[in-house]
Amino acid sequence: MASTTIEFRLERELQFRIGGEHSTGKLFVGDVTWQEDKQRWACNFSIAHVHPEVAKLYGADPLGAVVNTLDFLSILIRGSEDDGLVVWWQTERQKVDRLR
Repeated sequence: MASTTIEFRLERELQFRIGGEHSTGKLFVGDVTWQEDKQRWACNFSIAHVHPEVAKLYGADPLGAVVNTLDFLSILIRGSEDDGLVVWWQTERQKVDRLR
């Protein structure tokens, strides 16, 4: 398969409370690329304060890569909340339930 990229960018500004301090940061999911060396599709992601460097998660097809990425982000956010990081989108009371 030739080098293939499906270009798209999903971003959401989130609110974070870390040790009592409030801040904002972006959640990013985007671009799915065929990884010839892995024979898998990869989806890029990052989330401020939790995993700020862009990383890739893989799937057998483009949709699988995106679904795996969203599932991983959900687990990562919940795990960070267990460690005392509070994350929400519109209101703190809402937290990330709307993202799950």
